[in-house]
Amino acid sequence: MEQFSWWQSVVFPYVNFAIFIGVLIYFARGPLAKMVKQRCSDYEGLLAKAHEAQDLAAAQLADLEKRLASLDNELALIRQRMQSEAAHEAEEIKRKGEALRQYIQGEAERIRQAEVRRAGEKLQEQIVNLLGKNLRQEITENWHDGEQRAFNHQQAAELSKIVY
Repeated sequence: MEQFSWWQSVVFPYVNFAIFIGVLIYFARGPLAKMVKQRCSDYEGLLAKAHEAQDLAAAQLADLEKRLASLDNELALIRQRMQSEAAHEAEEIKRKGEALRQYIQGEAERIRQAEVRRAGEKLQEQIVNLLGKNLRQEITENWHDGEQRAFNHQQAAELSKIVY
């Protein structure tokens, strides 16, 4: 059997590994440190952005909650304004309806009076025509020529007084 050497079997691989780690640390320490610093600064930047985003989200949430709370008040104000406008509109419609009613009643009264006046004039005209017809018939049947002439002269004199 071969001779067992502690130095070659046990110690040398560990020494070899330690030298490898030392060389690795010596050459890789700068780039690794730079990479770690870069990663650390990247994470710090991301963390700062996350804090800013969190603050912005909290501010937006507060603003939205405030707007939501004010929406109830705004909705109540809108309802109140709508009720007020509806009441005002109803009053305006009533006022215009009353004015229209009065106008229609006035027009109906005016038309009624005009119709009554026309009917009265027509009735007078019919009465005068009927009386004139009856009078002519009476005169022609019962009066002789001299009486008719005297009556005609008398009526002409009265008409000349009225016209002039």
